Amino acid sequence: MNIKDYLLSELFDSNVPIRFKAKDEHKENSVYYYEFAIDDLMYNFTAEIYTDRHGIEGEKRILNMEFALGDFYSRKDYHITGTGNALQVFSAVKQCVLDLFNKRLKEKPDIISFSADDEEPSRVKLYDRFIKSIPKLLKDYKFDRKEQGGFSKEYIFKNKGK
Repeated sequence: MNIKDYLLSELFDSNVPIRFKAKDEHKENSVYYYEFAIDDLMYNFTAEIYTDRHGIEGEKRILNMEFALGDFYSRKDYHITGTGNALQVFSAVKQCVLDLFNKRLKEKPDIISFSADDEEPSRVKLYDRFIKSIPKLLKDYKFDRKEQGGFSKEYIFKNKGK
């Protein structure tokens, strides 16, 4: 590991307390909800796992993750907040991902997906850095591709064993 990769991994390691809130289970999907607070602002992290039966690669279990400013019950704000807490937020997101994979999921998904708003270049840069930490956190996954959507970039990781 070079010094740049080491420093990037350390940036996402602040200890922000997270709280698992709930799990909603439905026939075809499960949704996991977390909350965390930074400087008196409440954030939420949501992970939805579902089966894509119509994908180009056949039937796959997909985990889509997102986070936003706002608590579990309020309207969510997905835009850059300007609070200067981006590294702490990503550190909390990292902890949510670890909790989800280590304690909550019964079966690991085939694909992990999340996206960044293309109109916010600083966020895309931060996501580009954050994706480097995913294979270190989740050793069964490898970065597959970054797709350009309408107004967003989607980051896709595949389970190495599936």
